[in-house]
Amino acid sequence: MNEHDGRFFFEHFSALMDNDLANEIMLHPNPKSLCINGMLVEIRHAGRRTLILTLRTDYVLSHYDMVQCLIGIVLGRKFSENWNFESVEDIDEVREKVFDIFLDIKRDLHTPAAIADSIDNLFEICMYQMFPLVVLDERKVRIIHPLVWGFLKQWNLLRNDNSIQHSILLGLIKLMSRSESPFRMSLSEEMDFFTKMGIDKRNFIRSILNLKKTVAGYCHINYCFNK
Repeated sequence: MNEHDGRFFFEHFSALMDNDLANEIMLHPNPKSLCINGMLVEIRHAGRRTLILTLRTDYVLSHYDMVQCLIGIVLGRKFSENWNFESVEDIDEVREKVFDIFLDIKRDLHTPAAIADSIDNLFEICMYQMFPLVVLDERKVRIIHPLVWGFLKQWNLLRNDNSIQHSILLGLIKLMSRSESPFRMSLSEEMDFFTKMGIDKRNFIRSILNLKKTVAGYCHINYCFNK
């Protein structure tokens, strides 16, 4: 899928892939119209450009799959263009952007009917399924940077219970969004939440500040390579 002047469309191109993936694709009823959610690597050498499909994450087999894929595209663009710990998107704005793209490409979609496609609140269900990569804070959408997960593991803050993990993620992101001094951070409501979990306040804040610097450096490098 590609974009031109704010409109999205499917673009035909040739790409290399391994035999197993090619055979898997050909087993589908209509492989020519199959929509694949995957990762392409571009190799340029001596003026030639070669695309390689290195990762196939899923097949888009219904409107449910497509809406979830488009949510990832919309938020991914926000993530790559201007991400920081204060970055939030209004859920209604995300919905509008997703369905604008959906209308652009709908005529080219060849997906079989599925029960999920008839659900009234399809967008909301798809959005909730994006957790924990995407976290809802009432009507706000917050994107979780991948480096946050290493931090959570380091501090033993990964939980199987989604409701508990949701509270941990929101508390951490809000704490990281603060531009106050470490002392004022230590007095915040979010820090009280972690202190009650047995977290050492001083070392935790020091680790948060280091994480913020690491993420800021990563985002700057990513921005420079994607200009």
